[in-house]
Amino acid sequence: MSIKSKILLVVIPLILLIVVLCNVAFWLFSRDYIQQQEDTQVDVATESVTNYVREKIDNYLGSVNDWAHWDDTYEFVDGHNPEYIELNLNQSTFENLNLSFLILVDQAKQVYHSQYYSLDNDRFIEFPANFGASMTDVLSYASQDSDVSFLKKIGDDYYFIAASEVTDSTSTSLPNGRLIIGRIVDDYTLRTIETISGAKIKGISTVENNIASEKANQTTVSSTTVQKSKSEIGIGLLLSNPTSAKDAVRFDLEISRDLYLSSMRRLLTFTHINTISSTALAIVLIIIFGNVLTKPFTRLVSEVGKIDTDTGRFARVSESGGKEITSLGKSINHLLNRIESGQRELYDSKKKLEATLTSVGDGVFAVDTEQNIVFMNPVAQRLTGWRFDDVKDTSIQGVFRIINEYTKETVPSPVAQVFEQGEIVELANHTLLITKDGNEIPIEDTAAPIIDEAGAVTGCVLVFRDSSERKERQKRIEYLSYHDQLTELYNRRFFEEELRRLDVERNYPLSIVYADVNGLKVVNDAFGHESGDQLLILVADAMKRACRTDDIIARIGGDEFLILLPKTDELQAVRIIERIKEGIGIVHFNGMSASVSFGVDTKAISQQNMSEVMNSAERNMYQAKIQDAGGYRSGVIHEVFDSLMQKAPFERGHSERVGLACEMLAKALELSASDVSDLRIAGELHDIGKISLDATLLSKAEPLNDAEWMQLRKHPETGYRLLGACSEYYNVADIVLAHHERIDGTGYPRKLKGEEINWKSRILAVAEAFDAMVYAQPYRTALSKSAAIAELRKNAGTQFDAAIIEVFILKVADDYPGTV
Repeated sequence: MSIKSKILLVVIPLILLIVVLCNVAFWLFSRDYIQQQEDTQVDVATESVTNYVREKIDNYLGSVNDWAHWDDTYEFVDGHNPEYIELNLNQSTFENLNLSFLILVDQAKQVYHSQYYSLDNDRFIEFPANFGASMTDVLSYASQDSDVSFLKKIGDDYYFIAASEVTDSTSTSLPNGRLIIGRIVDDYTLRTIETISGAKIKGISTVENNIASEKANQTTVSSTTVQKSKSEIGIGLLLSNPTSAKDAVRFDLEISRDLYLSSMRRLLTFTHINTISSTALAIVLIIIFGNVLTKPFTRLVSEVGKIDTDTGRFARVSESGGKEITSLGKSINHLLNRIESGQRELYDSKKKLEATLTSVGDGVFAVDTEQNIVFMNPVAQRLTGWRFDDVKDTSIQGVFRIINEYTKETVPSPVAQVFEQGEIVELANHTLLITKDGNEIPIEDTAAPIIDEAGAVTGCVLVFRDSSERKERQKRIEYLSYHDQLTELYNRRFFEEELRRLDVERNYPLSIVYADVNGLKVVNDAFGHESGDQLLILVADAMKRACRTDDIIARIGGDEFLILLPKTDELQAVRIIERIKEGIGIVHFNGMSASVSFGVDTKAISQQNMSEVMNSAERNMYQAKIQDAGGYRSGVIHEVFDSLMQKAPFERGHSERVGLACEMLAKALELSASDVSDLRIAGELHDIGKISLDATLLSKAEPLNDAEWMQLRKHPETGYRLLGACSEYYNVADIVLAHHERIDGTGYPRKLKGEEINWKSRILAVAEAFDAMVYAQPYRTALSKSAAIAELRKNAGTQFDAAIIEVFILKVADDYPGTV
């Protein structure tokens, strides 16, 4: 049989089949499209009706909310607004709100006021008889706890109904009734619905139906049933009533199918005609052009048959013999180019994949269906200790050996599980890899199947990593979750868990020691928070040395500690506290000693409440702290002052002289003995805040830069915090805080002005400035007494208090020690 005959025998049936299939596909597509348009028409109709009803319900709910929460309505129901009906419940109100009736119900659920308005006659009328018969059902909505709005049949008619509690506008008073409003569903409403939906309303009825109970809180929930007949579509639209799960309103709608039926008839006719004509045309064209196509096509087939697909490069077919054959030849050559290119890309991808797997930071194995190793990257070789050349094509079970970290039992191979399950398998926690040398390495791994196009598992890739560092980090995190990072004692969380665990009878008596470091704030202010942290560490170390192995020591706050002593009575606990105090007594830093206040209480029997025991220990601690804190803080002030003198020895003479000058000036001003004492102490301690400054800054001879000036200007505030921490120096702290303020408001730290500045601080400012001028400072030489007086007078009224300066010059300057 010639190739022409073969082509005809193949092509003609194929063309016929294609024509038929195309027309069938076109017919099915068009039919589905027409049906979709009809279904869309149904959806639009039901959605339009539903949206119309919901919009009406929401509108009436908004109206009833506005009127029910209006103060005038509230007062009317309360009997205090007799003009309410005349002013508000008139014809224009009912027309504007589009209402048919309004009912006000009092607290006793009795009708307080009711009106019915006929929208057809534009006047108020008596309630219809069938409405009055259903009045009890309407009033039942007065008992609803929340606002409601819905569509319901009352008597022979359907109404849009909305109800809400009557409250004042602020909702601060209790509800004194309920407002119910409604609008009848009349012929105008039904015509409006038919217009917007494009469907004819055949009827409205009430049915029992539980529509989507889980959506009961929605205002209206709809459910649709559709029945299609030959000439029309019947739609049953159910709209739920939120006040009754089984009380739904059904709209029966009808849509004509004339458009659908005529479209389908035209489509069928067109499909038949198109199929017959396309088939005839295809046969004629094949017969006419068969001879023309056969010869070049035969040549092309011959050339294609000579192509050797086993070589890396393919021979090309000729691109001649007519436009179509030329195009086909070009397409074949293009396809051959793509195949060659695809093979090169496949080869390159294979090399890149190998390079990627070789360079990744995780170990990678690849195995075949026999679970023999076909690939192993360098990381896998390093972790297992095996060389790829030594284990290639051998079972992975002998190379990748894993055991449980705790039981040391062999863990099932994830590779075997992948072949059994055909899905990704992850290794369980606490797994160890046994290396070639017998070492154990904690690992994490994932095994994934290699699946071909048919869905068969053709191999497996195993990726694993050394999890040693992660496990160490996890241990560190677990440690920090139960320990205080600064002192490495236990934290509150661990203490509370241990307290619950040890609070059993076998551990009684169970003592709790509450401890609080005295003066931590003073140390932080004087020496910085790093010194405060060092103090806490030293105290914690002393506690650890004094306590027993089974005792629980925890830092629960900034300066607070708790010690849990199992099987320890109060007398034994006191001896432990004494050992801690002895250890703390030898703690010194920055020339200061440490002090801790303790409180203890003991739970001896199970009937005692542990919270009360802890509270008792805390109260005992605070009582001890009250006794200890005052004396300790006063001692800290002296220790801080001595440390300052060691850091800047020249400050000692300056402080003593300023204290003497303040005392002399206070006496010259005829102040009280207590004021004289406060000023003398303030003069001696006015620079105590400089303890926080570096010694090189205090003794610097060169001018200070901006950053150094900023540090220096903080010393009044630091001194204020130090002195303010001790009740003995409360009065002095305020004087020290403002001694660098200026009368013109340009001083520091708070830029106070004139009389805003503490008058004692103004005295201290004059005394301190005069001494700083007449005695040499690291940054300049001393001035003569006359030059210092001239400088004081120059700055009177701007930097210094003019009146205080005059008293100082007249009664103190001449007797100032060491001046000429």
